[in-house]
Amino acid sequence: MSEDAPLDTTILCIDDSPDILLLAKTILKRSGYRVLTAKGAQAAIEILAKERPQLILLDVLMPDLDGYTLCRKLQNYPVLAKIPIVFVSGQLNTEADQLKAFQAGGVDFIQKPFDSDELLAKVRHYLSTGQIWENKLTKPVLSSQLKKSAHSLSAFKVWLGERLNFSFESLGQMEFLNLSETFLFLEARGMTQQETLRQLGEYLDWSVLEKINPSHLQLGVFPLNFIRSNGVLPLQPVPGEPLTFALSNPFELALIDLLSRYPGSGRALVSPFVLEQSLLASNESEPVPDAPVLGLVSVPTEVNFQQNLMEPVTRFQDLEQELVSLFADTTEPAAPEEIEEESDKENSPFITRLVNRLIENACQMDASDIHIEPQEYEVLVRYRIDGQLREMHRLTPRKLILPLSSRLKIMSNLDIAERRMPQDGRIAFKHYSSKKLDVDLRLSTIPSQFGESIVMRIIYKQRSQVALTNFGFTSRSLALYREGLRHPYGIVLNVGPTGSGKTTTLYAALNELNTPDRKILTIEDPIEYSIPGIVQVEAHTEIGLSFQRALKAFLRHDPDIILLGEIRDRETAKIAIEASLTGHLVLSTMHTNDAPSTITRFMEMDIPPFMVSASIAMICAQRLIRRLCPDCKEPFEASSLQKQQLKADIKESLILYRSKGCSKCSQSGYRGRIGIHEILLPTEILRESISQGQCTTESVRNLALKHCQMIPLFQDAQAKVISGDTSLEEINSCLLDPERGST
Repeated sequence: MSEDAPLDTTILCIDDSPDILLLAKTILKRSGYRVLTAKGAQAAIEILAKERPQLILLDVLMPDLDGYTLCRKLQNYPVLAKIPIVFVSGQLNTEADQLKAFQAGGVDFIQKPFDSDELLAKVRHYLSTGQIWENKLTKPVLSSQLKKSAHSLSAFKVWLGERLNFSFESLGQMEFLNLSETFLFLEARGMTQQETLRQLGEYLDWSVLEKINPSHLQLGVFPLNFIRSNGVLPLQPVPGEPLTFALSNPFELALIDLLSRYPGSGRALVSPFVLEQSLLASNESEPVPDAPVLGLVSVPTEVNFQQNLMEPVTRFQDLEQELVSLFADTTEPAAPEEIEEESDKENSPFITRLVNRLIENACQMDASDIHIEPQEYEVLVRYRIDGQLREMHRLTPRKLILPLSSRLKIMSNLDIAERRMPQDGRIAFKHYSSKKLDVDLRLSTIPSQFGESIVMRIIYKQRSQVALTNFGFTSRSLALYREGLRHPYGIVLNVGPTGSGKTTTLYAALNELNTPDRKILTIEDPIEYSIPGIVQVEAHTEIGLSFQRALKAFLRHDPDIILLGEIRDRETAKIAIEASLTGHLVLSTMHTNDAPSTITRFMEMDIPPFMVSASIAMICAQRLIRRLCPDCKEPFEASSLQKQQLKADIKESLILYRSKGCSKCSQSGYRGRIGIHEILLPTEILRESISQGQCTTESVRNLALKHCQMIPLFQDAQAKVISGDTSLEEINSCLLDPERGST
């Protein structure tokens, strides 16, 4: 028995000739290998559903399915794609067959009839290749030298933009594009992929590979899936020289580092190329020497190559039905639609990576919401950043919405079969993210014309510890807000439209109130942030745990402070007010436009006026407006009309700031948001007016301005314009000037 052959080394021989199978089995078993045999593709599939050989010897010509087609189909399954496949053939046209083998995913050829020495030499060599695939491709270590000398995609885009005299707007649009998206962006502006490649080659001082000699291809260096997903082509133009790697993405540092250390390669990319359209296409036509490089990947692709390596698999039974179904009719190759359906499954690696990438990119860009909307021919993905929706992706085909929605429903424990009714759920993303991002997503689906429309609100957990001083309060407003929080009982309300920061502000207030001598209870739908030392309860209306029922139970738990997620109806409002009148401080939110209209909203809910006047401790109306980018905001002298709008002295010089746009703010001129606030602390005069039940929103506003020192939202926003935090255009687009009656 050969010392090179461990007892657990299994080789699968696939051939329709019993004599060839017997010969191969005899030679290999004498050398200590475990040998499995199959007389055709169907028999091989049934074996592969249960066994994982370390090497496959595959006949090129078989009656049920030819070897090239079978090999290509096996590449669709990562667990099988990492097994080296050596083709066995009686007739070899070296150049043409080598190209076919490369396209199919094979590593080498052996010609029939083979002798024992040749067979064993190739078996030993490619068994070691399989070990290299297992070990060398899974633990890359990025060298510090490469980090220092590496080129940057961002720097290339800036270099190209300056060379082509791009506008600031175009540079901003390219800011967050990866390499493939950059190619498409430039192509839409009349620049061909070949022209872009030549510019890239000139920037890097690399050659551009537009044609390839198939004889230079090196089989068996990497698995085909690795080659396809990373856009890397192993070449050896001169026999005996170190390997050269043609790349589709020269900015993938970890990949370049791995290639530089791969066995058989010289120094890091001795003769580097930029690979046009990445890889050779898999087609049935005869290959032509020195043919153009045909695209399996139509444009250079930016990927994380570590995520595309084949994962170790311990069970094969799950593959049996999928694999056999591809060959139900073994007289004909499987239809492309059958293979394409693999990517339509909600748990497929492709869909999993796509969903994770969409969420991770949104978090990286500090988005507050992700919108996934099916259109007639595509799926539109938009992020809400700084309060503005931005189109990020258009995914095709439209049917991607089915596995996308199913995957998100699985992550949020919703019913994947229900597509006709709206559903709401929650995703703890750290359980799914390879980057362990500690964010939650509040998911909502609604049925639409072309499929389910999905919106996810991103909840950044670390923001639960944000202090009140970071919310844009002026010193006067912050003092008033804290004065309202010092009330021993009553209702403290944060009001405003959806997305105005009400809940986040209340959590910051809770952090200030959360001391060991206070018992704090919350009822929320859902719980957005977890705060240590506080008892938090999530509403579940489907089992009867509503806000009203929870509030009644809270009163028996001896609380000092109660947070009610939102006052939505009369019953909830009535119980909250009753709780505040029995010695508890109640914090909550409402959807009203400003502080005065909150008073009349209670009246519309048929809450007795005397209860409203006695319970209101403070009302804080708020909005979030975009903050000018500190790196590019541009000063200018205000005109007389602008001074008049800001209530400034027309005779005095006034310097304001306006948006300009730079790379740090994606050319928008704004980065981040700041709060504006309207704080109402009722005085006895206002309480008396409310208790009489005759007040209107306008009368409450007039009394609040005169007796409660209330600063209206628009006036607070004007102060932030004068201080240079935002622009006059921004507040005019977001707020109503009560004196002008227009925006």
